[in-house]
Amino acid sequence: MSQIIVVDDEQEIRDLLKDVLQEHGHQVTTAGNGKLAKDLIKLEKPQLILSDIKMPEMNGLELLHWNKKELKIPIILMTGVEDIIEKQEALDIGASDFILKPFDVNQLLKSVDHFISDSKKIDDSPIKEDRFDDEKFCKMDLDRFVSGREIPCSIFIRIKKNHFVKLAEKGEPIPKAAIEKYRAKNLQFLYVLKDEFKELVGFNLKLLRAMNTKSKKIPKEKINNFLQYSTGVVLEQAYISGMDRDAFENSKDYASSAMEMLKDENSIMELLISLKEHSDPIYCHCLVTALYATMIAKEVGWHHQPTLFKVFMAGLFHDIGLKYSKKDVILANPSLLNDEDLQNLKSHPTRGMEILNGIEGIPEEVILAAYQHHEDCIGQGYPQGLRKSHISPISRLISVADIITDGVVRNKGGLIDDYRKALLEVEKYKKKHYDSEFFDAFKRVLKVN
Repeated sequence: MSQIIVVDDEQEIRDLLKDVLQEHGHQVTTAGNGKLAKDLIKLEKPQLILSDIKMPEMNGLELLHWNKKELKIPIILMTGVEDIIEKQEALDIGASDFILKPFDVNQLLKSVDHFISDSKKIDDSPIKEDRFDDEKFCKMDLDRFVSGREIPCSIFIRIKKNHFVKLAEKGEPIPKAAIEKYRAKNLQFLYVLKDEFKELVGFNLKLLRAMNTKSKKIPKEKINNFLQYSTGVVLEQAYISGMDRDAFENSKDYASSAMEMLKDENSIMELLISLKEHSDPIYCHCLVTALYATMIAKEVGWHHQPTLFKVFMAGLFHDIGLKYSKKDVILANPSLLNDEDLQNLKSHPTRGMEILNGIEGIPEEVILAAYQHHEDCIGQGYPQGLRKSHISPISRLISVADIITDGVVRNKGGLIDDYRKALLEVEKYKKKHYDSEFFDAFKRVLKVN
């Protein structure tokens, strides 16, 4: 019979745990704080200790310190959702596992069995659940959870590399008190599993038919280098002095999470990497456009996750048709091109639509944005000369982000006044070509009056 010591300053909790554990064949002794528990631990030499963190006289972390130095008995710490941030310190000291209050009895018993019986190796024990690979997660800004609304994903907090704690099951809200406490401790992000995030945004790619050659598996190192360049270099340089910093950082984090999710799709990575290798400036332009488009979408109140993801994808792929254009044509001033090259340049929306149509699962709005982002609201754009009412909303949004990004990426390094003057020039001479709702929203983000 295994010996367990339960340490908690609440009599009700001690009694409950004692009853549950005894019903499952364990011998249980209880103590009201860490100081009282020390004597019991020395006397009984238990196989396992279950301890609360917040207790008078000697708390759970202090007991953990003492145990690590003296006995090294496995300790499972119990804590409320609001105090889970303290897990980092506990893990560094040597806590064996964490159980969140109010705890699930089955989860508790699985964790207990894991430590007191070598014969029981439970595949879905909290220990294994707690140690996920970082690459399986997307981070989400804490502000998304403030409302207390249900999120259709399981929610985790990241304690350290490859170590996560589940805060809420799929569909369960996180208590507002917990969110406010995290915010007070400067926690910025919570995490969701990529697979669940894909379900949330409706992302389901199945087959790439656009490439005529067989798709080869891209080396992991190449993908990681590509993502590091994308999120660590390109997005970092996209900030414009005077821009709303919070709006920029929130959208940059969203863009980084989306790129992390896309890296599991070999066909998508192949397409993006090939665009970068063909023309790095165009790839940078597309990525920054996706970032600015996300900022605009949030500014006008588009917070629905599937919609935001479509906006980001639309920005990322809007110029994918340039993948088959000559490099000197891509970067040239259109007014200086001959008729043949100009027609080639103006055909890139059609080519982009054809490429994206070859990926089963790409949302229609993303394909339309690739095809329509050079249309304008007065019918003078291409390839169809559509007017505003016939252009999709996301396409109109991408058009605004596209024209602003063109000035930022091509002229990075100039004075900020240049960007503001450029924006005002567009407003003066070309605003009628663009959707004023999105144009004005980006002016607010840039803090341009």
